[in-house]
Amino acid sequence: MSKFDVLKEIGKNVLDEKAEDVALFFKELIRELFRPNSTIDDIKSYVNPHIDKIIREQTQQGLIYSAGKFRITKVDEEHFALAYEMYFVDKNGKYRQVSNLSPAMEVRNLSVNLQKDLMVHRIISFEIDEPKELSI
Repeated sequence: MSKFDVLKEIGKNVLDEKAEDVALFFKELIRELFRPNSTIDDIKSYVNPHIDKIIREQTQQGLIYSAGKFRITKVDEEHFALAYEMYFVDKNGKYRQVSNLSPAMEVRNLSVNLQKDLMVHRIISFEIDEPKELSI
């Protein structure tokens, strides 16, 4: 089983998300992370449209976006994982979580700058903002 097949399996647990979309998202994100000079701003600019799509899909189902985070986490000296978690409120006022976690991947595949940052900070994260067209 390839690592992208594993991503598809993980993606099946995500609320109303297609497993293929989740696998493709992480596959493309990993490709972006492999660029030698990637910064956290580069990652944000790549991640935001994909996360916005998930938020839009959930709001179309009647949920209201509340908060979220995207993380790059050091698993051990040689591995990292990617994750996002977002919270929505349904029409009954109950919170619902939409999240996903990639399998552990080799740190050596990250850009040099991100490797250094990850070794120092262990977690690199940023808040997920609601898409502008929804925050009226």
